Amino acid sequence: MYLESPLWFPAGWWHEVSSLGTDAVCSVNRFWNVLPLSRALTNWSKWRVHLGFVMAMPHLLGNLAGAIASTDREQSFRKIMQRM
Repeated sequence: MYLESPLWFPAGWWHEVSSLGTDAVCSVNRFWNVLPLSRALTNWSKWRVHLGFVMAMPHLLGNLAGAIASTDREQSFRKIMQRM
């Protein structure tokens, strides 16, 4: 049985989640950093994401052009989407 239960806790609150049964449990934490604008503009970790996206664009556009030119476009587009 698969249940997805998103939980939201304010910053600084602690929580504990227990599972009933023998199924596997996966937990993902996402923390939002609200920084002053001057710090956000000089933070390397923020720029690294955008730089990686820009650097990947030629490869992605080449793959899309190849998929458009292929005889089996649907399968080619599926492969590209699976890699994303």
